[in-house]
Amino acid sequence: MQDHQNHIAALSQLVSQEGGSPADGADMKVILTKGKVVIANLGGDETILKAMLMNEEVTNKSYEKEVKKDFPQPIQAILMAHLDDERRHKEWLEVALLE
Repeated sequence: MQDHQNHIAALSQLVSQEGGSPADGADMKVILTKGKVVIANLGGDETILKAMLMNEEVTNKSYEKEVKKDFPQPIQAILMAHLDDERRHKEWLEVALLE
């Protein structure tokens, strides 16, 4: 979770530096992804891990889409670092579900 908070902070700073206004509230996608995990809590650990994995798959796909775009090198470097973190999260969940 700390990685995700760090990603938000870094991306928000980049948006501000580029003259934009970073998002400051939860959008519907955030509510839905958190909701998956909350609802999965009713089903036990494996169900929670599966819900978390689904969220990580969406996050990985989003970062993979963004790193293909033509951003300036500093932004591209941050996006790649975040994608590496997200791939690590996804891999951890996949291994945890096999155990």
